[in-house]
Amino acid sequence: MAVCFAGVGVGQCVGYGFGCGSDDSVALAGSVQFEGEFIRYPLSLSVGLARQIWVGGVGLFPGTLVVAVESDAVVIHVLDKNMSVLAGLLTFERYLVRLLADVREEV
Repeated sequence: MAVCFAGVGVGQCVGYGFGCGSDDSVALAGSVQFEGEFIRYPLSLSVGLARQIWVGGVGLFPGTLVVAVESDAVVIHVLDKNMSVLAGLLTFERYLVRLLADVREEV
């Protein structure tokens, strides 16, 4: 079965390390236990377009929501503290920096 709770399978497609696991039927049965947490993620992106794109993009990560933007970091609520999101956040930030550098070179 390819149905996943809260769209978790989507992250697998874009390579952020999220996946449903071997028994997707558990997600539909309602027996999944979540233990959310807030994480503070330091940003190296300067204020402006890059940061806005990054903050908006993080909301597309399954089980994550940006709840505060500070001058040097963001606070993110993670649906389950057992999700490994830090590597995905860093990877997304690095890809975004490279993408925007390529766009600036072409302009």
